[in-house]
Amino acid sequence: MTDKRHHYDLFNNIPSGVAVYEARDNGNDFVFVDFNHTAEKIDGLERKSLIGKSIKECFPEVEKFGFFKVLQEVWKTGIPHHHPLSLYKDRRIEGWRENYVYKLPSGEIVAVYNDVTPLHEKENALQTRQAQLSTLLSFSEDMYVLKDAKGIYKMVNPAFCRFLGREEHEIIGKTDYDLFPAAEADRYRQDDNRIMASGVPQTQDEKVSGEGELARWLHVKKVPIVNESRQILGVLCSVRDISERKTIEDALRASETMLNEVLHATPMGVGIVKDRVIQWVNASFCAMLGFSPEELVGQSTRILYENDEEFQRVGEMFYPQIAKDGFGALDTRFCRKDEYLLDIHLRSSPIQEGVLQQRIVFTAMDVSNRVAAERALTQAHDKLEKRVQERTEELEEANVALKVLLQHRGKEKNEVEEKVIASVHEFVFPFLEKIQKTDSLRMVELHVHSLRKILEEIVEPFAKNIIEKDLRLTPREIQVASLVRHGRTTQEIAEMMGLSRRTIETYRDNLRRKFNIKNKNTNLRSYLLSVGLEVSDG
Repeated sequence: MTDKRHHYDLFNNIPSGVAVYEARDNGNDFVFVDFNHTAEKIDGLERKSLIGKSIKECFPEVEKFGFFKVLQEVWKTGIPHHHPLSLYKDRRIEGWRENYVYKLPSGEIVAVYNDVTPLHEKENALQTRQAQLSTLLSFSEDMYVLKDAKGIYKMVNPAFCRFLGREEHEIIGKTDYDLFPAAEADRYRQDDNRIMASGVPQTQDEKVSGEGELARWLHVKKVPIVNESRQILGVLCSVRDISERKTIEDALRASETMLNEVLHATPMGVGIVKDRVIQWVNASFCAMLGFSPEELVGQSTRILYENDEEFQRVGEMFYPQIAKDGFGALDTRFCRKDEYLLDIHLRSSPIQEGVLQQRIVFTAMDVSNRVAAERALTQAHDKLEKRVQERTEELEEANVALKVLLQHRGKEKNEVEEKVIASVHEFVFPFLEKIQKTDSLRMVELHVHSLRKILEEIVEPFAKNIIEKDLRLTPREIQVASLVRHGRTTQEIAEMMGLSRRTIETYRDNLRRKFNIKNKNTNLRSYLLSVGLEVSDG
């Protein structure tokens, strides 16, 4: 019992994974019989979840991996088999495995395997780095040189060979004294000895002027090479032509100087904030708000707003907008140092796209005059709308009055027609019958004369009414009536006649009284047009 216990402890604690299988379906499938602790760690599975289950179920890519075929061969032949290092990969797990498979006398199949993924990855990484380094050194425009502690060249890349105008075999095994003038070689050797003695890398930019050539800048870096025992083995030197970079740096400095001048000279306020704390502002921003740069830099942007509510509103609207669109724009109000409020159009965007935690640049434009103009325009528009509404109501009232007047005139017309017809039936037709029955010319003439008198009596009231209306008007009233009839307003009539508006209103009241217009809703012009009264201003 003790030996069995020892064997089980050994089984569970050996550094290799061990899996025991039992063949099923005449070797067409294999199920787990046992699985040690190391195997659990390698494959990330618990023993109890595997026992009795098919290897195909637990490792669905086992056939593609080639291991299933090995199990079948060992089960059939009983000959141990080595499954070489291979990559197993399914949706759950991935790793490099090396398996040793053999058959027990009981017929069970045992697989002893190791996860060599870390080692394999290191080997691959080392090979990759070696290949990359070789490619880098071969195709790099930078010059690379490796010298041992005695200053003997051990490795050079093609760029260095081109620089010296020599082949690689003409350089390897030589020293600086074989390749450069003595004074130059002395300087190189002194630099190498100093670096190896101190163990500190050296970096410097050197300006080199060749005969008949423009001066060029070289970036030289020398690093001591040490082994694991910290023993100095030599020096690695890299040289890069940085003439173009120097030119760009000079241009960049000039550009930054110009940009600073532009930012300080622009009339628009410009600033930079981080976490809503002011980092920098230009002169125009300070002048606009009456602060000095020292009073603003380092302060929360809360100092710019009249209250906490507006400060919070801008933050809640601005930052989500910047995160979504890459920039933000809104209108707000800034409070000057003298507490005078300015209408401001604010725009912001992150200096580094998509990173709101870093600095944000903003522009602030004083739009107070524009806002005031917009308010005035809105007020004028509202006033015009109100006037249009009033005129519309006046026209509607006039229209109602005109309808009433037309109805009244229609009634009067009907009454006149009825009176005329009644008079004709009462007086005219009897005389016509008498004329038809009379043979005497003298009697006909008498009847016609009488008929004429009767007709004059019928129409006389209407003609007299119109004449009396016309004759009762004064010259000024006639002139006013004419202008009213032609659509002139009270103000226009006053200006044309050189009289006050109040005087014209008095004349209009007189006209309404003389024409017996008692209904206040009756429009004077509509009445004059409806009666067909022709008045003249002389």
